Formats: sequence, structure tokens, C-alpha cells
Amino acid sequence: MTWKKLFLNFIAISIIVVMILTIGPWFSKKQDEKYRRKIDQRGVEVRGIITGKRQFKGREIHFRYNYNGKNFTNYEDSKFYYHLEAGDSVIIKIDQDTPGNSYIVGN
Repeated sequence: MTWKKLFLNFIAISIIVVMILTIGPWFSKKQDEKYRRKIDQRGVEVRGIITGKRQFKGREIHFRYNYNGKNFTNYEDSKFYYHLEAGDSVIIKIDQDTPGNSYIVGN
């Protein structure tokens, strides 16, 4: 191979890597926004408890809550990771139609 072909291959691979690193987080953010909008349409707020935290490919916060006499658990990759600890009480917004779908609003 000539240096010119090697350089063009390097440029092509670099562009692909940059696109993957850019599009992945953008797509995840859009999916999360869609999930929250759906919950907001028929959402109600309930009190929940933080049950734990985990840092693996993100910052997960695990929580539980009760709605209509049933217990639910969920987790999210949350901006509140450094502000909440296990046992903390939080406000959770849930979808009335599918109470297993939820996210942390605040504490």
C-alpha cells in the first residue's frame, strides 16, 4: 500500500470512530427523553426509597416504591448519583398505566 492509501484509510477509520462516539450518547439521550415524556403524559408522583447505587457503564441508582398496594423496583442512570445514598427518600414519577415505568424527580 502506498502512504496515500494508508492515510485515507486512517482518516476513514477516524471518522467512523468519531461518529460512533458521538451518535451513541446522543441516541441514548433521545431514548431517555422519549421514555420520560411518555411517563409525563399520565404520570403521578409517589415517594420512594433509594436501595443502592452501582457504577458500571454509567451511574445507576436503584430505587423502590409502592403504588396502589403493589411494590415496584427500578433503576436509572441518574444525574443524582453523587447526591443520593441508599435509604434516602425521593420523589418518583410513575406512569399510571404501567407503574413499573418510572424515574426519579428529586428528593
